[in-house]
Formats: sequence, structure tokens, C-alpha cells
Amino acid sequence: MKHPFKIFFLLSLFFADKLFPQGIPVFFNDSTPLQHQSCAYTSEAYKTKYSLQSFYVPAKKDPVLTVKLTLHIFTKNDGSGHWQNSDDSAKGVPFLKTVFKAITNGNTERFSKKRKADYPTPGFKVDYIKDSKIQYELTNIYFYADSNMYYSANDFEVFNYISKVDKKRLDEGMPIVINASRGPGHLSGFNGSPAVVTTAGPGFLFPFLSSHLRHEISHCFGLMHTYRDNAGGEHDRGINCKHPDFLWDIFQVDNLNCDTALWPCNICEENTDPSKITGKKMYSNNVMGGTEPNLWISPLQMGRKRRILHLANQSPGDMRRFVKDMKSSHKKPLEIILNEIWDFDMQMYKDIVIKSGSTLTIKCKLAMAIDGKIKIEQGGKLIIDGGEITCWCKIGVWEGIEIKNEKLKMKNTVELLNGGRIKRSKT
Repeated sequence: MKHPFKIFFLLSLFFADKLFPQGIPVFFNDSTPLQHQSCAYTSEAYKTKYSLQSFYVPAKKDPVLTVKLTLHIFTKNDGSGHWQNSDDSAKGVPFLKTVFKAITNGNTERFSKKRKADYPTPGFKVDYIKDSKIQYELTNIYFYADSNMYYSANDFEVFNYISKVDKKRLDEGMPIVINASRGPGHLSGFNGSPAVVTTAGPGFLFPFLSSHLRHEISHCFGLMHTYRDNAGGEHDRGINCKHPDFLWDIFQVDNLNCDTALWPCNICEENTDPSKITGKKMYSNNVMGGTEPNLWISPLQMGRKRRILHLANQSPGDMRRFVKDMKSSHKKPLEIILNEIWDFDMQMYKDIVIKSGSTLTIKCKLAMAIDGKIKIEQGGKLIIDGGEITCWCKIGVWEGIEIKNEKLKMKNTVELLNGGRIKRSKT
């Protein structure tokens, strides 16, 4: 299956108040590895379970996933610019570290405010989850003194420049580039993975700066704007309440206080332009809104963010490569209680248990974390049919397959068909 953003992905999202404008062409290198021919993403298990953002809404015992970020700052030839490689408390490295620390409230990405819309929402209730179970780690801050790149509006040119300096830096963590091209920020990408390019400088007030970065980083996880704009944005899904990724916990349907008769669904949508819809501004405090620092994210938005860290073939690109190596969480394993065919590329962070009477068939790729296990109960079965099971971490191996009844051993419990294989396993 080809990558949906093989060469160019054009994002044209504009925010009326110019705080979160988009509208920047996004360039992706055509170097995304081809997937196995059996990775069809059409199985019943995929369509009714693993493709749904609701499946990934974090629970209390779910593992915390650490996403690595790397900051790339361009200055003029003489080292001057928005930010400097110095100990200056206002526009040097210490302040940058403070800003990134603020992106994560505590050890994980926490959202301290509940939804609070400024328009009537009778009977509309949203579950409040404070912890997305995602955290960030800033790996490095790199500086580049080059006036041409400082003012360059060509993202591909900028990323190529970094790659020529040291291509490993673009794999180290999800790239966040700051230069003076245009502003203040937009979703971009390179080599099949999303990235952020922004002109955010010390002139941004501190709360807004961290909120702005959190907003742009969330675009890399597949979250789009919660307000309407000329290009559609999130409303490509938000307006269509029949879409599988419809955010029903953000957009209220059939609210008579909202005038959206021209659209397929009567939805209370975020609106930053009072000339549209009701004649006044309408918004909640969602992190993907276009207002001042917002700290609310809905459960379904959290689910979408975590889904892109599990599944391949997700827009806007490969975020899984930036997850920090980790040991499998042995808490709350994924239980296979029915026969399931996995014809999709899945990255796991906890164990899998195949219950008695159930069969899990791997036709694509299943990647486990370090020390991860696949446990098979008596009467359960694992079939690797043309697919593979391996470890996704850069260093380390997964534990292997554990059969509950040792008398069964591997006979009739694990089958390798059509070139199916097991890689990087202890046992």
C-alpha cells in the first residue's frame, strides 16, 4: 500500500486571527519503505476495531509512550535572530528548555482544563480525561548559522540542509524547526515523517508560545483545527458526522443554538469569524482551537494521537519512528477473544494474550516492545501467514511466545505459513 503522502501534501489552513495559520506546502521524500503485499488494511478486525480512534482512548493502566522531539534553530550568519545559542534568559537556550518543559505538565502530557464552550450546549456531556499517557523528551537543540536558511520559505530546502549537516539528526526526534520564513507555524515533513516549522520567537508571550508548539505538534499526530476555515481542516471530518473519525465529543450534533443548515449535519462547530454561522465567535478551549492558550483535549483526540503511534499508514506520516525505546508493559495486555486477522502494520507497547478458542493471524507486520510477550492460552492459536513478528525498538529484542500449557509445546499452537517469520526474539 502506497503512503498517502508520497511526495507532496498540501495543507491550506488559515486562522482568521493569524495566530495559528497554516497554508504551507508539505514535502515528503519518497523513501517510505514499501509494505508487504498482504498489508491490505481491509480485515474485519481492522475496520471494526483497530482503525477506530475510540479504540485507543487511554485507560488508567495503559503504558506511557515517550515521543522524542529535536529542536533545530536557524540564525543569521552572525548568530543573531529570533533565538541565540547563549545563556540569555530571554532568548537563549535556558528559556527554550523552559518552554519545552511547559509542553508536558508533569511527567506526561496532561490537560488541566475541562471543555468550556462559550455557546449553549444543552445535554452535551464529554468524559474528562486528564492524562493522554504521552510524554515528550527533548533530545537536543541544534543551531545553524545560515542567513539563507534563516529566511527560507522552502521547507524541503531547509530539511535538506539539516540532512547534509548530519542526516541522523532528522531521525533523532520529531523535528521542530524555527527560522524567520513566515509565521508563526505549520505542519511540515521530511522523509515520510511529519515535522513542525515555525517562526515563533521570544516576542511570543510564554503561555502562548508553549500553547502554539503544543498545537503544532498535535498536527503531527493527525489532529486538525476544531474551527472552520476556508480549506475545511478538521471539518473535512467534523462537518460529516458519518465519518469514522468524527469527533462527536467536540462537535455537538442537532444543537438548535447553532445555525449550520448549509452543511450535512447540524453541528456546533468552532468559529473564529463572527460573520459566519451565528454572527458571533464560538469556541471551546480546545488545544486545536485558534484562541489563546488552551489546555483541553477530548478523549477521541487522545485516541487519535495514540493511534498514529500504533498503526502504520496514518496521516500525516510516520510518527512511530520517534517513540523512545521501551520495555513492554505487562499490565493490561491486549486480549484476543475472537478470531482476528491482522492485515495491518501494528506497533505494540504491551503484551498480547490469545484466549482459549481464539486464533490471531498475522498477515502483515507486528512489532513488539522490548521484553514483550505473546501468551497463548490452551486452545488458542497464532498463525503467521506471510507476515512477521519482530521488535520495533532500535536496541533490544522481544521476549517471544509463551504457551500456557507446556505439554502443547508449539505443535498446532503456532503455525508459520507462506514465508511467515519471527525475528529478534529471545525464544
